[in-house]
Amino acid sequence: MTAMAAPASVLLGLFGQAQPGKDLEELRRLNRAGPADQAVDRGLKYLLGQQDGEGAFGRKNQTALTALSIMAFLAAGHVPGESPEGKAVEKGLEYLLAEGRQKEDGYFGDSDGSRMYGHGITRSFPLVRSIASPPREPRRA
Repeated sequence: MTAMAAPASVLLGLFGQAQPGKDLEELRRLNRAGPADQAVDRGLKYLLGQQDGEGAFGRKNQTALTALSIMAFLAAGHVPGESPEGKAVEKGLEYLLAEGRQKEDGYFGDSDGSRMYGHGITRSFPLVRSIASPPREPRRA
């Protein structure tokens, strides 16, 4: 589940001149999953088991918890796609963008009772904001 490692060329650029053998060892050391990565992977695995059939996470405040859960997957490098994590992101987005989840004025907090807590979290989620926000008039100089 760990996100993709940085490309070798980027990492090698951080260390100056390329040194065959030594650079390979350094790349292996940097790309090894440490305790923090393992904890993130366990947390994401737990989240995968918490998503319901509609794509929501949690029992209460599902709008807010779904947005937070999607942000966790995205922060770990998982994007919508074919992996289990990618499918969870897709289902979560579908849940957030379903009919009735957002009011006409853009407010997300009514559908699950999370009020401004859920609205603020969901609206701070950039992808949802860009997809769910009504189109704006272009600014005039």
